[in-house]
Amino acid sequence: MNLARMEVMQLISEINDCVAPSGSEIGVFPSFPYIQYVREMNSTFRVGAQNFYPLEQGAFTGEVSVLQIKD
Repeated sequence: MNLARMEVMQLISEINDCVAPSGSEIGVFPSFPYIQYVREMNSTFRVGAQNFYPLEQGAFTGEVSVLQIKD
């Protein structure tokens, strides 16, 4: 629950300017609402989700399924 959208965009811009050491990868795991923004800005790193609910669907208010993350 850290950073608002504009702060996330600034951080990703700074990460895009970094060069990972040879043989390494950078991974970023933003809060769920910002995953798509980060994917669109991404030029150098992998993007993942912080967490997910183990069921594919149902009435689990506030939870996010793997299917939703993939979509």
